[in-house]
Amino acid sequence: MITLDAPSFIFVLQHARKRALREEVYCAYITRASSGNLDNIPIINQ
Repeated sequence: MITLDAPSFIFVLQHARKRALREEVYCAYITRASSGNLDNIPIINQ
């Protein structure tokens, strides 16, 4: 299982051989807290 905690995220980006996996994890990491109940965009825009 891969989490979006820094140690897991960084390990996958550095060591995963499959580009698609690295891309999926990276996109999930950069879009966390950007939709649904966790959407921080209004707070960031202030």
